[in-house]
Amino acid sequence: WADRAEVGHVFGRTSGGWVGPDCLGHVSIDTAVMCSPEIYREFALPYERELATGYKTVFYHIHNEKMHHIPDMVTIPNIVLVDIANDPKTVPVIENIPEIISKTGTSRLLISGTSEQVRRNIENLGRISAFIEVSCEDRKDAEDIIELMRSRSKI
Repeated sequence: WADRAEVGHVFGRTSGGWVGPDCLGHVSIDTAVMCSPEIYREFALPYERELATGYKTVFYHIHNEKMHHIPDMVTIPNIVLVDIANDPKTVPVIENIPEIISKTGTSRLLISGTSEQVRRNIENLGRISAFIEVSCEDRKDAEDIIELMRSRSKI
């Protein structure tokens, strides 16, 4: 639940939520990345770059089934956060941090996972800059995850 977090922070990413007025987001490129990387680079990417230059910050969404497009996508100007969603029959992003890093470089990420996935992958999670949406079993589990993440956080 997100009614109150005494030892952590809760945020929403919907319009009117935590993104500021100069933010272009939550931009989804689901349709554009159905094409080949060559077609995406020629037709969609130039348009997205032009669109993004009009904003101070840009928040983009893509699916991990389209990982081959991410190296191009992260070159869009002013991107401050990349949301990589999990697709069926793919390795969850939180379980695949080394490959994610190879595609996103130093981009800040928004990823999701369970509290158990966080625990299993805490060392790799420490290698990235990320917002992590965690599904917890109960309040105690949530408090433990917040404590674990804070103990490993670079901030």
